[in-house]
Amino acid sequence: MSGPVPAILGSAALASSREPQAVLMHVVSDSDVDDARALLLTGAGTVAAESSQLRGIALAAPLARVTSALLADVTELSGTPLVRASRALLRSLSDDFEHGDAAGPRALDDALVNLVRGIVHEHPRAAAPQSREASLAVRIEALIEARHTDPRLDVVQLARELHTSRRQLYRQAGEGGVATMLAQRRVATARELLESRPDLTVADISVRSGFTSPSRLRAQFLRWTGSTPTEYRRRGTTSVDE
Repeated sequence: MSGPVPAILGSAALASSREPQAVLMHVVSDSDVDDARALLLTGAGTVAAESSQLRGIALAAPLARVTSALLADVTELSGTPLVRASRALLRSLSDDFEHGDAAGPRALDDALVNLVRGIVHEHPRAAAPQSREASLAVRIEALIEARHTDPRLDVVQLARELHTSRRQLYRQAGEGGVATMLAQRRVATARELLESRPDLTVADISVRSGFTSPSRLRAQFLRWTGSTPTEYRRRGTTSVDE
């Protein structure tokens, strides 16, 4: 992303993201492109009022893929070699996208996430004052909340994206484990859809709530609510009619 700083912070890419983002931003004055402030923000973040007239180049990466620590809202980054290199890289990518010469997003994805991860690692003050274990528990909940409707998300994928072990996930998830948390969140979404979307079939709802099949939805729904999706919807319809 590039352009006026307020436009970047209010961009649709950040506003529509279901997952918390880590935003690496270089705020540049028009008079001196080498006189830049480097910032690390969480989500849309906020910057000082004097930056509202400045331009910036920025990169947003899913926070859960960058770190398992909670980050401060705004961190002023020191001019390390990695930070300076990131400014040159983002400027180059911005020019490439403007001229239609950029590589495909998949080719860049891991490299850019690793870049932000490296910058976070070399700036320990970016971490908010919570313990690593507490922050990991928060990240587990945030990632499940943001991604539970993706049927590919499972315990293995959660561990991979949070850069931790399955054992550590189980320690943080409490009784029942991560798989239970994920199943319960998907059932909750299915219940909301059964109540609010009578136009959707049970098969449609299974897809939209993150289950791999209607039968999987039925089994988990029966386990956690004591009724099948069809029975649950029928009871709701009957109560409304009455």
